[in-house]
Amino acid sequence: MLSEFYFHTSHSWNPNYPSLLPFTQPTNLVIESSCHGGCSSTVDDDTITSLVRTMPKLRILALGDKPCSEIRAGVTVKGLVALADYCPGLYTLRVHFQVASLATPPASGGIPPNPGPTALRRDCALMELEVGEMPFPEEEASAITMTVARIFPRPAYLHYIDENWEEVTDVTCASRQFIDPSSEQYSSLHFSVALMTPP
Repeated sequence: MLSEFYFHTSHSWNPNYPSLLPFTQPTNLVIESSCHGGCSSTVDDDTITSLVRTMPKLRILALGDKPCSEIRAGVTVKGLVALADYCPGLYTLRVHFQVASLATPPASGGIPPNPGPTALRRDCALMELEVGEMPFPEEEASAITMTVARIFPRPAYLHYIDENWEEVTDVTCASRQFIDPSSEQYSSLHFSVALMTPP
């Protein structure tokens, strides 16, 4: 039974993710490849959804190098919803995703406005989200924050390079305290930000 899979390479690489689908028990899946010389990520909604449906016990999912600003392919809000739905125990996430999809999530395949018993889980355990240097316009910070908070509602360590993400952390703290200032979850919130330095 394979419970942990780690693969690291300093070169740009396009792994064959479907070859991992026979493994259903991993808790840690880490595949690191460099974006030096251009983004090497080919992870999209179909790829991420196939993986998380097969591996519902994932606690750590890290695909590719830290998210870069030259994304060729990336997960959208639809794929992030699938992550929260199929992997409620997911604790750490690093994957290239399309930030614009969080600012204007699509009506179809987006976040259900009134989740039913088979819709989006509300208890995803995600605590660490790595966004790297993925940029977005400062004016979209509030919309992005609200979308992220609905998908991953718990406190998180946000690892970023692009300084606009600092606005996301500020709005997240304020919005969660405003929603329910008496809740133990929000009153004990410690939202930590790691400002990463590009190599």
